[in-house]
Amino acid sequence: MIGPTFGYLLASFALGKFIKTDSTPLISNDDVRWIGAWWLGKNIIKYSSRLFIKVFLLGWGPMGAICLVLALCMAMFPKTLPRTAQRNLKSGSAERESFLEQKDEPKISIKGTNN
Repeated sequence: MIGPTFGYLLASFALGKFIKTDSTPLISNDDVRWIGAWWLGKNIIKYSSRLFIKVFLLGWGPMGAICLVLALCMAMFPKTLPRTAQRNLKSGSAERESFLEQKDEPKISIKGTNN
């Protein structure tokens, strides 16, 4: 819904400009001989998409790398910390079972991909 709306707004802006943007036309927008700058919308889209790609790659690329490094560091932590395991052994409480067992993980991940 946003795309067509933006397209119509851009077209109305571009067609309101004279085909030669550097000269002053002798006719007005209401004249049947008026030719709008139909090519202006294409150029606006082309250059704005290039700018978006540059900002996305330069702005979000390093952040993604930082998040990946932090995720790898967090993945290196053990399942239970040594002090916690010692406390559980001293108190005589059995170690709690994990919420997900390893045999259930493939089934759950497949169910998660289905809508």
